[in-house]
Amino acid sequence: MGKEDEFIEVPGYGLKRRDLRQWWSNVAQEPDEEILVVDKVEDELEFPFIQDKKLTYDIRQAIGGLEGCHFKVESRINRIIYAIRNNHFPQSNQRESVQLNKEWFKKWETILDYLEKWSKVNSDTSNNKQEFINGVKTEKINELLGEKTILKIWQVSFILDIIRELLELWFIKQDSSNIKWIKQKRIIKKIQIKYERLNPEFWEKTSELTIPTDEKNLLISIQELLNTYEYIVCISNPNFMNDLLSILGAIGGKAVYVHQTCGFYLDSLKTFIRVLSTKLQKYLDTENDDITSDDELMDLFGEKTMIKYWLVTSLEKTIRFWI
Repeated sequence: MGKEDEFIEVPGYGLKRRDLRQWWSNVAQEPDEEILVVDKVEDELEFPFIQDKKLTYDIRQAIGGLEGCHFKVESRINRIIYAIRNNHFPQSNQRESVQLNKEWFKKWETILDYLEKWSKVNSDTSNNKQEFINGVKTEKINELLGEKTILKIWQVSFILDIIRELLELWFIKQDSSNIKWIKQKRIIKKIQIKYERLNPEFWEKTSELTIPTDEKNLLISIQELLNTYEYIVCISNPNFMNDLLSILGAIGGKAVYVHQTCGFYLDSLKTFIRVLSTKLQKYLDTENDDITSDDELMDLFGEKTMIKYWLVTSLEKTIRFWI
């Protein structure tokens, strides 16, 4: 097998080594020494009953699906810890999930409302002092957009229409993810056609705007950005703000590279992960007899078993990747 055949494309994660087990795709491109040791533990696991095996692999699948850049990641980690400790997942709390979605939606509404106010011809936002996601302030928005023009107002309105519809699709409507992916493409296409018909000249200028996508100033057009997987992902990502800043900079004629897409983690998450990683390592390094006399460790996962050891090691390795 040639060197190029050793890798396979994993949707959303790029090229990965074929011998990398599926649930490490959110951590590495190829297995390192730690991963190989954890995989060996998996190979030696024994399950008393078939339902034990199913639950164990459901938990491992959930660990493999964690994304540090998703705004719900802390909630999902806590569900996994609960499942390891109690041998079952907590009942799905639809109310909590809906509430998290609403809170996220509201955070974005704040900046979108500001941009809508900016896009009114006679409005003055120069004295408006607000702070948005990631600590971005109104001064930064105003600086990127520069002096108002009819074209800029039209372009900002176009971006606002897309983001509002996508936020409602992903965080308010109750469709399945597969249905949402299909609807998203239709939404973007529908809005593009609408604006192209409204003003073909402005649309041509808008579709030609370019955005730096890396430090070397590799440029892509707004048209390309709206149709990339990364743009979609960032709706659930605090770093979506950087995508928006890049677009606003392009509209204002001040396009600069801002780190985009996944791979961006809030400081609050890093603090949470550092504390949790220390606890997980302590659990893994402590003998079982000592665990039973340590209330904190017992509350975390209970007595250690090989199955728990494998799951906790997998979780610790995964979250440490984000620090």
